[in-house]
Amino acid sequence: MTPLTFLRQEEVREALARASAAAAAPVAIHYLQRGEEGPCIAGVGQCAACRHVHDLPGGVMACRGSRIRASLEALRDGIATPFLCHMGFPCVAAPAFPDTAQGFILTFGPYCPAEAPDTLTEDARRGLFALGDDEPDDLAGLLRDIRLVHSDVVPVIVDWTVRDLNALWQRRQAMAFPEEAEADLPQPARRTRARGMPESDPLRAAAIAAGLAGGEQREVRSLILTVLSESPAGARTALAARRARAVALVGAVIEAAERAKFDAQECWGRLPEFIGLVNTARTKAELATAVTGVLRVIRRRAKQAAKDASLEALNTALLPRLGGAVTLNEIAAELGEPPSTITRRLQRKFGMSFSEYAGKQRVDRAKRLLRGTGLGIGEIARRVGINDASNFAKMFRRFEGCSPQTYRERFGKKP
Repeated sequence: MTPLTFLRQEEVREALARASAAAAAPVAIHYLQRGEEGPCIAGVGQCAACRHVHDLPGGVMACRGSRIRASLEALRDGIATPFLCHMGFPCVAAPAFPDTAQGFILTFGPYCPAEAPDTLTEDARRGLFALGDDEPDDLAGLLRDIRLVHSDVVPVIVDWTVRDLNALWQRRQAMAFPEEAEADLPQPARRTRARGMPESDPLRAAAIAAGLAGGEQREVRSLILTVLSESPAGARTALAARRARAVALVGAVIEAAERAKFDAQECWGRLPEFIGLVNTARTKAELATAVTGVLRVIRRRAKQAAKDASLEALNTALLPRLGGAVTLNEIAAELGEPPSTITRRLQRKFGMSFSEYAGKQRVDRAKRLLRGTGLGIGEIARRVGINDASNFAKMFRRFEGCSPQTYRERFGKKP
């Protein structure tokens, strides 16, 4: 399958539709070759203002010109690139594939920065004047579907969408060329991880999806607060970074839930409302409430499915025991199931072994104590069921890529 054929598949359109809903902005894919842009290959949405501009003489060329300039910059740098279109509206361009030589560009926008909502009307007036158009009688109506979105959020959603598209591309290529896929196909860029580390899930998406399915509402909210707390941004940008992280988290959890065969379709439809709540949130707690609100569907759907009662039973048996030693055989005996059944269920649904699932739960509890208390590392280790501080440090580093002390220095309460 060629990249062009792939980008015209229905599953790609579904991915773009999810991204458009999350970003509250239109999405399109174009192809650039030698500085020239071809027709739109795939896309979702078009705002009324853009339709109006395209009907004006020179409107299409002006739109294309601003997009091409940003696209060339994005292909040159290989990253998501924010830009202003000829109307002065914010947009973001990014390479659709890690191999930028292929020339496929993903464009999000327009949107209005929530930090400066009053600029939209004046930008529109200037843009229309430059095209020789008088101000329409219903300018406010033309601009109504250009949504307010924090400018930090959209690039995060763009990056998430690129990863999503490339994961789909890899799966399609592996199906077509199973023997050659590993060696010959371009791989999505990903962070290098330490030797022995499991595949990275920095947003804890699989664990949150598992917690939702298992009915552990307190654990889920605690995990969400942990993810929102782990922003490296300074004090002045912390809220913006957490808003962006909240949006990325919701997308990752919905995808993890769908991979686990939970019905999360309703979550995508709630994303515009969720983005609005993110834009107005002022605290970490408000962001966590917005996240749990949009993900509540996963819990409700899982609860309705009898087959998922097993996950709730697993959490009920496991979580209270994390303060001490616990084995798969003990949990299996309590649940009346073979250990292999529990292992297969966790691997199939969340890509985790039992020891990984339990280990991540221990580490997440330890992280809360490291951030919020002054307890010593040894005492924290004992409270999460690990008597040897050295073993605790090894487990913590395995899952987090740093020592417990380093984590506390980064994210703990400052004296």
